[in-house]
Amino acid sequence: SDRGESWEAVQVPVLRGTPIHGLATVAAGADPLRIVAATARGLVLSSDAGKTWSKPAGLPNQAFHGVAAQALTQPFTTAVIVAAGEAGVYWSINRGTTWISGPKTLKDFLGLSLAPDGRSFLLHRWVGLLHYDKVLGP
Repeated sequence: SDRGESWEAVQVPVLRGTPIHGLATVAAGADPLRIVAATARGLVLSSDAGKTWSKPAGLPNQAFHGVAAQALTQPFTTAVIVAAGEAGVYWSINRGTTWISGPKTLKDFLGLSLAPDGRSFLLHRWVGLLHYDKVLGP
């Protein structure tokens, strides 16, 4: 409302003292804004526009260096979220409710970019890129 003149600190107890390496936001259908933070101690997710935060179950408590999200309407309304880091690559095709682990050879990445259709992504290391296209099926 004031063109960026004023800012308000967001208190996220689960992140206290943890470096944040990346943020992604996505809104799918009637859902409120979801925010995902890639941190030095794993991922944290807010499903209510940043009011509350939690660590998704089943993911390692290791550094994630990149995160990307994309809302989809075909074949159904959802949000695809992909995260990459030291422990590997993980993605969710149901707004972050459950997570799928990528092939064990996909690890030690510094960041990523998700395709607009949510079906593939690019991963990057210090040297080199890798394309992966099996997010939503074979």
